[in-house]
Amino acid sequence: MTTSMSASAVAKSIGIKNLATVTAMTSISPQTLRNWCIHRPALFRLIVKGCVAETSDAPIHHNEATHPSDEQMADKVAAQQAAAKAALEARKPH
Repeated sequence: MTTSMSASAVAKSIGIKNLATVTAMTSISPQTLRNWCIHRPALFRLIVKGCVAETSDAPIHHNEATHPSDEQMADKVAAQQAAAKAALEARKPH
């Protein structure tokens, strides 16, 4: 599979400054990135999109069903700690 756009042009179209930025962030050589752009374009785009995400100030939104909030996690940990404490108390001889 080939593309008519250069790797640098594809990277810029996705939102990264240049191919050197991708190389700096990933330690993947420019030649490898160019080869992937031609022969593995989906992988190349995924890597560049990851670099864009890493440099973005936009918050990452999680699905609450799969990623509970900090408050929900704190409540869950507190409940687990209370249950563990109760279990230890129940084991103590009276």
